[in-house]
Amino acid sequence: MKLIDQLSSIQSPREWEELCDACFLAEFGLNYQTVKSKKDNGMDGYIISEKRLIAKHCFEEKPSIHDKDKEIKKKIIQDLDKAIKVKLRREVSRWTFVTPYELTEGQLKFLEDEARKRGFIGSSLCAKSIEVILLHHKEIISKFPNLEVVDIKKDIGEVLNRLPKITKIGELTPKEQEADALSLQDKQNTSITHEKTSEKERESSEDLKKAQKLSSGERDKGNKVALRALLYSSTDKLAQMQCAMGLIQWYDVLSERPEEMIGICDRGVQLSKEANRLDLEAIFLVSRADFLSMQFCELDMNVTAQIKMGNAVGMPLINEADRKKALQQLDALDKAFKLDFSNALEKARQSGQAHIIATVLMKIGSAAGNRSIHLAAYGIQDRADLEKRICLDTLATAKNIYANIGDEIAVAYVLHTIANNLRFFGENEEAKILIDQVIETSQKLGDSYLNEGAKILKERIITGRIPDYVHGER
Repeated sequence: MKLIDQLSSIQSPREWEELCDACFLAEFGLNYQTVKSKKDNGMDGYIISEKRLIAKHCFEEKPSIHDKDKEIKKKIIQDLDKAIKVKLRREVSRWTFVTPYELTEGQLKFLEDEARKRGFIGSSLCAKSIEVILLHHKEIISKFPNLEVVDIKKDIGEVLNRLPKITKIGELTPKEQEADALSLQDKQNTSITHEKTSEKERESSEDLKKAQKLSSGERDKGNKVALRALLYSSTDKLAQMQCAMGLIQWYDVLSERPEEMIGICDRGVQLSKEANRLDLEAIFLVSRADFLSMQFCELDMNVTAQIKMGNAVGMPLINEADRKKALQQLDALDKAFKLDFSNALEKARQSGQAHIIATVLMKIGSAAGNRSIHLAAYGIQDRADLEKRICLDTLATAKNIYANIGDEIAVAYVLHTIANNLRFFGENEEAKILIDQVIETSQKLGDSYLNEGAKILKERIITGRIPDYVHGER
Protein backbone atom coordinates (compact mmCIF):
# COMPACT_ATOMS: atom_id res chain seq x y z
CA MET A 1 0.00 0.00 0.00
CA LYS A 2 1.29 3.47 -0.85
CA LEU A 3 2.63 5.45 2.12
CA ILE A 4 0.17 8.30 1.59
CA ASP A 5 -2.75 5.84 1.75
CA GLN A 6 -1.41 4.41 5.00
CA LEU A 7 -1.13 7.90 6.52
CA SER A 8 -4.55 9.10 5.36
CA SER A 9 -6.20 5.98 6.79
CA ILE A 10 -4.86 6.42 10.36
CA GLN A 11 -7.75 6.42 12.85
CA SER A 12 -5.80 6.42 16.12
CA PRO A 13 -5.39 9.93 17.61
CA ARG A 14 -2.46 8.75 19.76
CA GLU A 15 -0.66 7.17 16.80
CA TRP A 16 -1.20 10.33 14.73
CA GLU A 17 0.09 12.60 17.50
CA GLU A 18 3.21 10.48 18.09
CA LEU A 19 3.93 10.31 14.37
CA CYS A 20 3.56 14.09 13.92
CA ASP A 21 5.79 14.75 16.93
CA ALA A 22 8.48 12.44 15.51
CA CYS A 23 8.30 14.23 12.15
CA PHE A 24 8.46 17.73 13.58
CA LEU A 25 11.31 16.80 15.94
CA ALA A 26 13.26 15.38 12.99
CA GLU A 27 12.54 18.46 10.88
CA PHE A 28 13.00 21.22 13.51
CA GLY A 29 15.10 19.55 16.21
CA LEU A 30 15.24 21.46 19.52
CA ASN A 31 13.28 24.24 17.86
CA TYR A 32 10.16 22.09 18.29
CA GLN A 33 8.48 21.61 21.66
CA THR A 34 5.83 19.00 22.31
CA VAL A 35 3.46 18.34 25.21
CA LYS A 36 3.03 14.73 26.30
CA SER A 37 0.61 15.20 29.20
CA LYS A 38 -3.01 14.15 28.77
CA LYS A 39 -4.16 17.70 29.46
CA ASP A 40 -2.32 19.75 26.85
CA ASN A 41 -4.23 22.99 27.58
CA GLY A 42 -4.47 23.69 23.87
CA MET A 43 -0.82 23.17 22.95
CA ASP A 44 -0.09 19.96 21.01
CA GLY A 45 3.24 21.35 19.80
CA TYR A 46 5.10 24.61 19.33
CA ILE A 47 7.74 25.70 16.78
CA ILE A 48 9.75 28.34 18.63
CA SER A 49 11.37 30.16 15.72
CA GLU A 50 8.07 30.53 13.86
CA LYS A 51 5.96 31.28 16.96
CA ARG A 52 3.69 28.58 15.53
CA LEU A 53 1.22 26.61 17.62
CA ILE A 54 0.48 23.08 16.40
CA ALA A 55 -2.95 21.50 16.85
CA LYS A 56 -3.21 17.82 15.83
CA HIS A 57 -6.50 16.14 15.02
CA CYS A 58 -7.44 12.63 13.92
CA PHE A 59 -10.92 11.10 13.79
CA GLU A 60 -11.03 7.91 15.86
CA GLU A 61 -14.18 6.98 14.00
CA LYS A 62 -14.73 8.85 10.76
CA PRO A 63 -18.09 10.65 10.70
CA SER A 64 -20.53 10.20 7.85
CA ILE A 65 -19.98 12.28 4.74
CA HIS A 66 -22.88 14.53 5.86
CA ASP A 67 -21.46 15.17 9.35
CA LYS A 68 -17.76 15.41 8.47
CA ASP A 69 -17.77 19.08 7.50
CA LYS A 70 -19.63 20.06 10.68
CA GLU A 71 -17.30 17.99 12.90
CA ILE A 72 -14.15 19.44 11.32
CA LYS A 73 -15.33 23.03 11.76
CA LYS A 74 -16.39 22.29 15.33
CA LYS A 75 -12.91 20.95 16.14
CA ILE A 76 -11.23 23.97 14.50
CA ILE A 77 -13.25 26.34 16.69
CA GLN A 78 -12.51 24.34 19.86
CA ASP A 79 -8.76 24.27 19.22
CA LEU A 80 -8.60 27.93 18.20
CA ASP A 81 -10.34 28.90 21.43
CA LYS A 82 -7.73 26.91 23.33
CA ALA A 83 -5.01 28.70 21.35
CA ILE A 84 -6.20 32.05 22.74
CA LYS A 85 -5.46 30.77 26.24
CA VAL A 86 -2.01 29.54 25.15
CA LYS A 87 -1.31 33.05 23.79
CA LEU A 88 -1.55 34.33 27.35
CA ARG A 89 1.43 32.15 28.32
CA ARG A 90 3.71 32.48 25.29
CA GLU A 91 4.00 34.38 22.01
CA VAL A 92 1.87 32.83 19.23
CA SER A 93 1.37 34.38 15.81
CA ARG A 94 0.69 31.28 13.66
CA TRP A 95 -1.69 28.37 14.19
CA THR A 96 -1.52 25.15 12.16
CA PHE A 97 -4.12 22.38 12.11
CA VAL A 98 -2.41 19.02 11.33
CA THR A 99 -4.67 16.15 10.20
CA PRO A 100 -4.47 12.83 8.28
CA TYR A 101 -7.23 14.09 5.99
CA GLU A 102 -7.11 17.01 3.53
CA LEU A 103 -9.33 20.01 4.14
CA THR A 104 -11.64 21.18 1.39
CA GLU A 105 -11.27 24.70 0.02
CA GLY A 106 -14.29 25.79 2.04
CA GLN A 107 -12.96 24.28 5.26
CA LEU A 108 -9.55 25.88 4.72
CA LYS A 109 -11.15 29.32 4.20
CA PHE A 110 -13.21 28.78 7.36
CA LEU A 111 -10.01 27.94 9.27
CA GLU A 112 -8.16 31.00 7.97
CA ASP A 113 -11.09 33.35 8.73
CA GLU A 114 -11.61 32.02 12.26
CA ALA A 115 -7.88 32.15 12.99
CA ARG A 116 -7.69 35.75 11.75
CA LYS A 117 -10.55 36.76 14.08
CA ARG A 118 -8.44 35.51 16.99
CA GLY A 119 -5.24 37.20 15.86
CA PHE A 120 -3.51 34.21 14.21
CA ILE A 121 -2.32 33.33 10.73
CA GLY A 122 -4.04 30.01 10.15
CA SER A 123 -2.91 27.08 7.98
CA SER A 124 -3.35 23.34 7.62
CA LEU A 125 -1.08 20.35 7.03
CA CYS A 126 -2.37 16.94 5.97
CA ALA A 127 -1.02 13.44 5.28
CA LYS A 128 0.75 14.67 2.12
CA SER A 129 2.90 17.05 4.17
CA ILE A 130 3.76 14.35 6.73
CA GLU A 131 4.67 11.99 3.88
CA VAL A 132 7.22 14.51 2.54
CA ILE A 133 8.87 14.75 5.97
CA LEU A 134 8.88 10.95 6.38
CA LEU A 135 10.57 10.44 3.03
CA HIS A 136 13.24 12.97 4.03
CA HIS A 137 13.71 11.21 7.38
CA LYS A 138 13.13 7.53 6.56
CA GLU A 139 14.63 6.47 9.88
CA ILE A 140 11.33 7.55 11.49
CA ILE A 141 9.38 4.87 9.61
CA SER A 142 11.17 2.00 11.38
CA LYS A 143 9.83 3.34 14.70
CA PHE A 144 6.23 2.93 13.53
CA PRO A 145 5.61 -0.76 12.65
CA ASN A 146 2.28 -0.01 10.98
CA LEU A 147 4.07 2.00 8.28
CA GLU A 148 6.09 0.40 5.53
CA VAL A 149 8.16 1.56 2.57
CA VAL A 150 9.48 -1.18 0.31
CA ASP A 151 13.11 -0.99 -0.85
CA ILE A 152 13.53 -4.32 -2.62
CA LYS A 153 16.08 -3.05 -5.11
CA LYS A 154 18.56 -2.30 -2.34
CA ASP A 155 18.04 -5.68 -0.67
CA ILE A 156 18.49 -7.64 -3.89
CA GLY A 157 21.41 -5.45 -4.97
CA GLU A 158 23.30 -6.28 -1.80
CA VAL A 159 22.96 -10.00 -2.50
CA LEU A 160 23.88 -9.62 -6.18
CA ASN A 161 27.08 -7.87 -5.14
CA ARG A 162 28.12 -11.04 -3.31
CA LEU A 163 27.65 -13.27 -6.35
CA PRO A 164 30.57 -14.44 -8.49
CA LYS A 165 31.39 -12.50 -11.64
CA ILE A 166 28.24 -13.54 -13.38
CA THR A 167 29.22 -11.76 -16.58
CA LYS A 168 32.17 -14.16 -16.83
CA ILE A 169 30.49 -17.47 -16.43
CA GLY A 170 33.58 -19.40 -17.44
CA GLU A 171 34.72 -18.97 -13.84
CA LEU A 172 31.72 -20.97 -12.61
CA THR A 173 30.76 -24.58 -12.98
CA PRO A 174 30.62 -25.46 -16.71
CA LYS A 175 27.27 -26.23 -18.22
CA GLU A 176 28.19 -29.86 -18.86
CA GLN A 177 28.60 -30.38 -15.10
CA GLU A 178 25.03 -29.26 -14.47
CA ALA A 179 23.18 -32.19 -15.98
CA ASP A 180 20.96 -32.61 -12.93
CA ALA A 181 20.46 -28.90 -12.17
CA LEU A 182 16.83 -28.06 -11.55
CA SER A 183 15.15 -25.25 -13.51
CA LEU A 184 11.71 -23.78 -13.03
CA GLN A 185 11.38 -22.54 -16.60
CA ASP A 186 8.25 -23.75 -18.35
CA LYS A 187 10.41 -24.85 -21.26
CA GLN A 188 11.69 -27.85 -19.27
CA ASN A 189 10.08 -30.94 -17.84
CA THR A 190 12.28 -30.83 -14.79
CA SER A 191 13.99 -34.06 -13.86
CA ILE A 192 15.87 -34.77 -10.65
CA THR A 193 18.55 -37.48 -10.69
CA HIS A 194 20.27 -39.62 -8.07
CA GLU A 195 23.71 -38.37 -9.09
CA LYS A 196 24.68 -37.65 -5.49
CA THR A 197 23.24 -40.85 -4.01
CA SER A 198 24.23 -44.51 -4.09
CA GLU A 199 23.80 -46.92 -7.00
CA LYS A 200 21.39 -48.97 -4.91
CA GLU A 201 19.18 -45.94 -4.24
CA ARG A 202 19.27 -45.03 -7.92
CA GLU A 203 18.11 -48.43 -9.01
CA SER A 204 15.48 -48.87 -6.30
CA SER A 205 13.58 -45.63 -6.75
CA GLU A 206 10.60 -46.51 -8.86
CA ASP A 207 8.82 -43.55 -7.27
CA LEU A 208 11.35 -41.14 -8.78
CA LYS A 209 10.88 -42.66 -12.24
CA LYS A 210 7.11 -42.39 -11.84
CA ALA A 211 7.39 -38.78 -10.67
CA GLN A 212 9.62 -37.89 -13.63
CA LYS A 213 7.19 -39.49 -16.07
CA LEU A 214 4.22 -37.65 -14.57
CA SER A 215 6.09 -34.33 -14.54
CA SER A 216 6.97 -34.68 -18.22
CA GLY A 217 3.42 -35.63 -19.18
CA GLU A 218 0.37 -33.58 -20.08
CA ARG A 219 -0.66 -30.85 -17.68
CA ASP A 220 -4.06 -32.31 -16.95
CA LYS A 221 -6.03 -32.86 -13.77
CA GLY A 222 -5.30 -36.59 -13.67
CA ASN A 223 -1.52 -36.15 -13.72
CA LYS A 224 -1.71 -33.39 -11.16
CA VAL A 225 -3.74 -35.57 -8.79
CA ALA A 226 -1.29 -38.44 -9.32
CA LEU A 227 1.69 -36.18 -8.56
CA ARG A 228 0.05 -34.91 -5.40
CA ALA A 229 -0.80 -38.43 -4.24
CA LEU A 230 2.77 -39.60 -4.91
CA LEU A 231 4.13 -36.62 -2.98
CA TYR A 232 2.07 -37.75 0.03
CA SER A 233 2.87 -41.47 -0.24
CA SER A 234 6.51 -41.70 -1.35
CA THR A 235 9.38 -42.18 1.11
CA ASP A 236 12.00 -41.30 -1.52
CA LYS A 237 13.12 -37.70 -0.86
CA LEU A 238 14.16 -37.05 -4.44
CA ALA A 239 10.87 -38.43 -5.72
CA GLN A 240 9.03 -36.14 -3.33
CA MET A 241 11.06 -33.16 -4.57
CA GLN A 242 10.30 -34.13 -8.17
CA CYS A 243 6.58 -34.23 -7.35
CA ALA A 244 6.77 -30.88 -5.55
CA MET A 245 8.57 -29.29 -8.47
CA GLY A 246 6.06 -30.64 -10.94
CA LEU A 247 3.16 -29.21 -8.93
CA ILE A 248 4.93 -25.84 -8.68
CA GLN A 249 5.48 -25.80 -12.45
CA TRP A 250 1.85 -26.62 -13.07
CA TYR A 251 0.45 -23.96 -10.74
CA ASP A 252 -2.77 -22.49 -12.14
CA VAL A 253 -3.39 -18.95 -10.91
CA LEU A 254 -7.11 -19.22 -11.73
CA SER A 255 -7.90 -22.40 -9.81
CA GLU A 256 -5.23 -22.66 -7.11
CA ARG A 257 -4.25 -20.50 -4.16
CA PRO A 258 -0.68 -19.36 -3.40
CA GLU A 259 -1.09 -20.59 0.20
CA GLU A 260 -1.29 -24.20 -0.95
CA MET A 261 1.84 -23.87 -3.08
CA ILE A 262 3.74 -22.21 -0.23
CA GLY A 263 3.18 -25.39 1.79
CA ILE A 264 4.60 -27.49 -1.04
CA CYS A 265 7.61 -25.16 -1.31
CA ASP A 266 8.14 -25.48 2.45
CA ARG A 267 8.39 -29.23 2.04
CA GLY A 268 10.75 -28.85 -0.90
CA VAL A 269 13.05 -26.54 1.08
CA GLN A 270 13.21 -29.01 3.97
CA LEU A 271 13.81 -32.02 1.71
CA SER A 272 16.54 -30.25 -0.25
CA LYS A 273 18.29 -29.34 3.01
CA GLU A 274 18.15 -32.97 4.15
CA ALA A 275 19.53 -34.07 0.78
CA ASN A 276 22.25 -31.38 0.92
CA ARG A 277 21.18 -30.03 -2.47
CA LEU A 278 21.92 -26.31 -2.53
CA ASP A 279 20.75 -26.03 -6.13
CA LEU A 280 17.32 -27.47 -5.36
CA GLU A 281 17.02 -25.47 -2.15
CA ALA A 282 17.64 -22.27 -4.12
CA ILE A 283 14.84 -23.13 -6.54
CA PHE A 284 12.34 -24.03 -3.82
CA LEU A 285 13.22 -20.83 -1.92
CA VAL A 286 12.75 -18.59 -4.95
CA SER A 287 9.46 -20.37 -5.77
CA ARG A 288 8.19 -19.79 -2.24
CA ALA A 289 9.20 -16.14 -2.49
CA ASP A 290 7.23 -15.82 -5.72
CA PHE A 291 4.06 -17.19 -4.10
CA LEU A 292 4.56 -14.96 -1.03
CA SER A 293 4.87 -12.01 -3.44
CA MET A 294 1.55 -13.05 -5.01
CA GLN A 295 -0.04 -13.10 -1.56
CA PHE A 296 1.37 -9.65 -0.86
CA CYS A 297 -0.17 -8.21 -4.05
CA GLU A 298 -3.55 -9.81 -3.36
CA LEU A 299 -3.76 -8.52 0.22
CA ASP A 300 -2.44 -5.08 -0.74
CA MET A 301 -5.04 -4.86 -3.50
CA ASN A 302 -7.89 -5.71 -1.12
CA VAL A 303 -6.82 -3.32 1.64
CA THR A 304 -6.06 -0.43 -0.72
CA ALA A 305 -9.42 -0.85 -2.44
CA GLN A 306 -11.28 -0.74 0.88
CA ILE A 307 -9.42 2.36 2.07
CA LYS A 308 -9.90 4.24 -1.21
CA MET A 309 -13.60 3.38 -1.36
CA GLY A 310 -13.99 4.43 2.26
CA ASN A 311 -12.27 7.76 1.60
CA ALA A 312 -14.49 8.32 -1.42
CA VAL A 313 -17.78 7.80 0.44
CA GLY A 314 -16.60 9.38 3.70
CA MET A 315 -17.22 6.20 5.67
CA PRO A 316 -14.50 3.64 6.58
CA LEU A 317 -15.04 0.20 5.06
CA ILE A 318 -12.30 -1.31 7.22
CA ASN A 319 -12.06 -0.69 10.96
CA GLU A 320 -8.86 0.35 12.72
CA ALA A 321 -8.14 -3.09 14.19
CA ASP A 322 -8.49 -4.82 10.81
CA ARG A 323 -6.44 -2.12 9.10
CA LYS A 324 -3.58 -2.55 11.57
CA LYS A 325 -3.78 -6.32 11.26
CA ALA A 326 -3.65 -6.10 7.45
CA LEU A 327 -0.67 -3.72 7.55
CA GLN A 328 1.16 -6.09 9.88
CA GLN A 329 0.43 -8.97 7.50
CA LEU A 330 1.70 -6.93 4.55
CA ASP A 331 4.87 -6.07 6.46
CA ALA A 332 5.41 -9.73 7.35
CA LEU A 333 4.86 -10.87 3.75
CA ASP A 334 7.16 -8.16 2.42
CA LYS A 335 9.96 -9.21 4.75
CA ALA A 336 9.35 -12.92 4.05
CA PHE A 337 9.56 -12.79 0.26
CA LYS A 338 12.57 -10.47 0.33
CA LEU A 339 14.35 -12.82 2.72
CA ASP A 340 13.55 -15.85 0.55
CA PHE A 341 14.75 -14.08 -2.60
CA SER A 342 17.99 -13.14 -0.88
CA ASN A 343 18.53 -16.63 0.54
CA ALA A 344 17.75 -18.21 -2.84
CA LEU A 345 20.43 -16.08 -4.49
CA GLU A 346 22.92 -16.99 -1.77
CA LYS A 347 22.20 -20.74 -2.08
CA ALA A 348 22.51 -20.45 -5.86
CA ARG A 349 25.86 -18.72 -5.44
CA GLN A 350 27.04 -21.43 -3.05
CA SER A 351 25.98 -24.14 -5.50
CA GLY A 352 28.43 -22.71 -8.04
CA GLN A 353 26.00 -23.43 -10.87
CA ALA A 354 25.53 -20.58 -13.30
CA HIS A 355 22.31 -22.05 -14.62
CA ILE A 356 20.78 -22.07 -11.13
CA ILE A 357 21.84 -18.47 -10.51
CA ALA A 358 20.21 -17.42 -13.78
CA THR A 359 17.01 -19.34 -13.00
CA VAL A 360 16.71 -17.70 -9.59
CA LEU A 361 17.28 -14.26 -11.12
CA MET A 362 14.67 -14.94 -13.77
CA LYS A 363 12.10 -15.81 -11.09
CA ILE A 364 12.96 -12.68 -9.09
CA GLY A 365 12.56 -10.51 -12.19
CA SER A 366 9.26 -12.06 -13.14
CA ALA A 367 7.84 -11.56 -9.63
CA ALA A 368 8.98 -7.92 -9.62
CA GLY A 369 7.21 -7.42 -12.94
CA ASN A 370 3.97 -8.75 -11.45
CA ARG A 371 4.28 -6.38 -8.49
CA SER A 372 4.94 -3.44 -10.83
CA ILE A 373 1.81 -4.20 -12.84
CA HIS A 374 -0.23 -4.50 -9.62
CA LEU A 375 1.06 -1.23 -8.18
CA ALA A 376 0.60 0.70 -11.42
CA ALA A 377 -3.01 -0.45 -11.60
CA TYR A 378 -3.63 1.29 -8.27
CA GLY A 379 -1.79 4.45 -9.21
CA ILE A 380 1.19 3.79 -6.93
CA GLN A 381 3.55 4.86 -9.66
CA ASP A 382 6.71 5.49 -7.63
CA ARG A 383 6.86 1.94 -6.34
CA ALA A 384 5.66 0.55 -9.66
CA ASP A 385 8.63 2.23 -11.37
CA LEU A 386 11.00 0.76 -8.79
CA GLU A 387 9.67 -2.75 -9.35
CA LYS A 388 9.87 -2.24 -13.11
CA ARG A 389 13.58 -1.44 -12.83
CA ILE A 390 14.16 -4.51 -10.66
CA CYS A 391 12.24 -6.62 -13.18
CA LEU A 392 14.13 -5.49 -16.27
CA ASP A 393 17.57 -5.29 -14.63
CA THR A 394 17.30 -8.75 -13.08
CA LEU A 395 15.95 -10.37 -16.23
CA ALA A 396 18.74 -8.77 -18.27
CA THR A 397 21.31 -10.27 -15.88
CA ALA A 398 19.70 -13.71 -16.19
CA LYS A 399 19.74 -13.39 -19.99
CA ASN A 400 23.46 -12.53 -19.97
CA ILE A 401 24.27 -15.53 -17.79
CA TYR A 402 22.38 -17.91 -20.07
CA ALA A 403 24.13 -16.38 -23.09
CA ASN A 404 27.57 -16.81 -21.52
CA ILE A 405 26.99 -20.50 -20.79
CA GLY A 406 25.71 -21.01 -24.33
CA ASP A 407 22.08 -21.82 -23.48
CA GLU A 408 20.40 -20.20 -26.46
CA ILE A 409 16.92 -21.53 -25.77
CA ALA A 410 17.07 -20.26 -22.18
CA VAL A 411 17.94 -16.81 -23.52
CA ALA A 412 14.82 -17.01 -25.69
CA TYR A 413 12.68 -17.86 -22.66
CA VAL A 414 14.02 -14.82 -20.82
CA LEU A 415 13.27 -12.63 -23.85
CA HIS A 416 9.74 -14.04 -23.87
CA THR A 417 9.34 -13.03 -20.20
CA ILE A 418 10.75 -9.55 -20.88
CA ALA A 419 8.40 -9.07 -23.84
CA ASN A 420 5.41 -10.13 -21.77
CA ASN A 421 6.28 -7.55 -19.11
CA LEU A 422 6.99 -4.82 -21.65
CA ARG A 423 3.48 -5.04 -23.05
CA PHE A 424 2.07 -4.30 -19.59
CA PHE A 425 4.60 -1.48 -19.20
CA GLY A 426 3.22 0.12 -22.38
CA GLU A 427 6.28 -0.65 -24.54
CA ASN A 428 4.52 -2.63 -27.26
CA GLU A 429 6.88 -1.84 -30.12
CA GLU A 430 9.88 -3.06 -28.14
CA ALA A 431 7.93 -6.14 -27.05
CA LYS A 432 7.11 -7.02 -30.69
CA ILE A 433 10.80 -6.89 -31.69
CA LEU A 434 11.75 -9.23 -28.84
CA ILE A 435 8.94 -11.71 -29.46
CA ASP A 436 9.91 -11.97 -33.13
CA GLN A 437 13.41 -12.98 -31.99
CA VAL A 438 11.88 -15.57 -29.68
CA ILE A 439 9.79 -17.05 -32.50
CA GLU A 440 12.84 -17.25 -34.75
CA THR A 441 14.94 -19.00 -32.07
CA SER A 442 12.21 -21.41 -31.04
CA GLN A 443 11.66 -22.45 -34.66
CA LYS A 444 15.39 -22.88 -35.25
CA LEU A 445 15.85 -25.04 -32.16
CA GLY A 446 12.58 -26.93 -32.52
CA ASP A 447 10.96 -25.86 -29.23
CA SER A 448 7.28 -26.12 -30.12
CA TYR A 449 6.09 -25.17 -26.62
CA LEU A 450 7.96 -21.86 -26.70
CA ASN A 451 7.04 -21.24 -30.32
CA GLU A 452 3.33 -21.66 -29.64
CA GLY A 453 3.45 -19.43 -26.56
CA ALA A 454 5.41 -16.74 -28.40
CA LYS A 455 2.90 -16.63 -31.26
CA ILE A 456 0.03 -16.24 -28.80
CA LEU A 457 1.90 -13.45 -26.99
CA LYS A 458 2.63 -11.67 -30.26
CA GLU A 459 -1.05 -11.71 -31.17
CA ARG A 460 -1.93 -10.24 -27.76
CA ILE A 461 0.76 -7.56 -28.09
CA ILE A 462 -0.57 -6.51 -31.50
CA THR A 463 -4.29 -6.64 -30.68
CA GLY A 464 -4.21 -5.81 -26.97
CA ARG A 465 -6.80 -8.55 -26.46
CA ILE A 466 -7.11 -9.95 -22.94
CA PRO A 467 -8.02 -13.66 -22.69
CA ASP A 468 -11.42 -14.64 -21.32
CA TYR A 469 -10.00 -16.12 -18.12
CA VAL A 470 -13.44 -16.50 -16.56
CA HIS A 471 -14.34 -19.13 -19.15
CA GLY A 472 -11.04 -20.94 -19.01
CA GLU A 473 -9.14 -19.22 -21.83
CA ARG A 474 -5.38 -18.99 -21.27
